[in-house]
Amino acid sequence: RGMVSQDNITYLKNNGYEYILALKKRGIRETENKFEADLSKYTILKTEGIDGREKEIRYLEEKNDAEGSRYIICHNEEIAIEERERIKRRVQEIEENILEIIKTSGKPDVRLKKVARIYLIDRFFKIGIKEEKFYYEIKEDVMEFEKLIAGKYILKTDNKEMNALEIIKAYKNLMLVESAFKDIKNFIDLRPNYHKVEENIRGHVFICVMAYLLQRVLEKYFNRPKEPRLTARRILEHLFIVKAVEIEINGQLIGSIVESTIEVNKILQMIGMPNFPGTTVLMSKTVKLPA
Repeated sequence: RGMVSQDNITYLKNNGYEYILALKKRGIRETENKFEADLSKYTILKTEGIDGREKEIRYLEEKNDAEGSRYIICHNEEIAIEERERIKRRVQEIEENILEIIKTSGKPDVRLKKVARIYLIDRFFKIGIKEEKFYYEIKEDVMEFEKLIAGKYILKTDNKEMNALEIIKAYKNLMLVESAFKDIKNFIDLRPNYHKVEENIRGHVFICVMAYLLQRVLEKYFNRPKEPRLTARRILEHLFIVKAVEIEINGQLIGSIVESTIEVNKILQMIGMPNFPGTTVLMSKTVKLPA
């Protein structure tokens, strides 16, 4: 999305390339009137998400004959619910910050200066001083627009041969590639790289790519139909909390597993391992008492 501009589109067209682009949802005129609120006008489509699971999305196609381009407006209700909840929590946090400032600051101009520093305040709230009193109010039009665009994205293409399903799948493939690079850089920690020799650098990158392959194999194995999705990161987070301690009591070495959870037991069950025992005698030995 960050590379979408008219200059870049013109460059692609002049050099004989077709394009499939995702447009920004906010701040550009091209998209502001293309979000359709009535979901009954959308066509329902079953497709595979980037997590490998079947997803239900809805799409609506619109053509721009003057420009020779097509717009595919997509809606995912699962993501829409998540985005609406995220916006709701963000607005609540901002309002809590405003109320805290009002409690601790008396003068209207002081309140205004402090509130104006709150992150995203201008996006969701109107603030000011009226009749020598500080006031704030939620931008209802912004909230309605956020509700409208939640779970939606718009694809733009000049391809006239592919149908809407093929265009969506082509874009999903790009998202898979971007997701892979993100995981390799952030989760697998491609960087920092302290190697100096090219051969060692290549080896380091190769190992990271193989680690990503193992990550995807784990996720394919652990994700079952109608079960909450488990990422490799989440699996490791569950397993990292498991601790083993050793205690010597009356000549016996006792082993105990602490912090085992329902999630850990479920992971063990999936790979065919029994649950960790609570307490186990590891070794018995004779203890000589001093004379």
